[in-house]
Amino acid sequence: MLQRQLDFLYQQTWTKLNAALPKDRGISNPLFIHVPEAYETAELKLMVIGKETHSWAWHLGDPDHPTSVEKLVAHYREFNLGEKYVKSPFWWAAHELQRQLTPAVPPFGFVWSNLFICDQNCKTPENDIGNKLRELSILKEELGILQPDAVVFLTGWYPYDYTIKKLFPGIVMTPEDGDDGKLLSRLSHPALPVQSYRTYHPKYLRLKRKMSVLDLITSKIRNYKNS
Repeated sequence: MLQRQLDFLYQQTWTKLNAALPKDRGISNPLFIHVPEAYETAELKLMVIGKETHSWAWHLGDPDHPTSVEKLVAHYREFNLGEKYVKSPFWWAAHELQRQLTPAVPPFGFVWSNLFICDQNCKTPENDIGNKLRELSILKEELGILQPDAVVFLTGWYPYDYTIKKLFPGIVMTPEDGDDGKLLSRLSHPALPVQSYRTYHPKYLRLKRKMSVLDLITSKIRNYKNS
């Protein structure tokens, strides 16, 4: 069972995070995935990866809000892939990817993770905290357990390509936008499925009227699936 494997990983990670990270720097609790049943039975398993949370289950070590792996997994389940935030650019785009891949990916039948498992004061972690989180990253382990067929990084190229390259040493980024790859690149690495892409964060895509890149991504995924 996928969830059991993840929970075992999270118990180990929870101990490491609490030992390595300060409790007075506004670091959020970690994002621990709950696998939707619809993901496990999906014809095509989709994983969407963002930058970091914008606050998540209070702060690490908050004495007024003690938590546990079980509670954090439950928090992810109750958040239900941003069900209450579907008008936000990120969650609109994540669900649009799913909609365009229906019926291979059913509604609420994908998983979400982030490059950084914790945020800091609702933003990207500062350099020293970011370095610790990169060292403690379990994203590759999550990918190994979840075995997605397609992965879409909604992160933007700057400065997040730096973190992607740190988490996936030797990764190859191939432009797929007919230009320099900033809008869309395909990512090649042994830990990632063949259909792995990185584009801008949807807030930027909406601002620049580039949301149509989602059509291109899903077209490539469908064509590969049907080839």
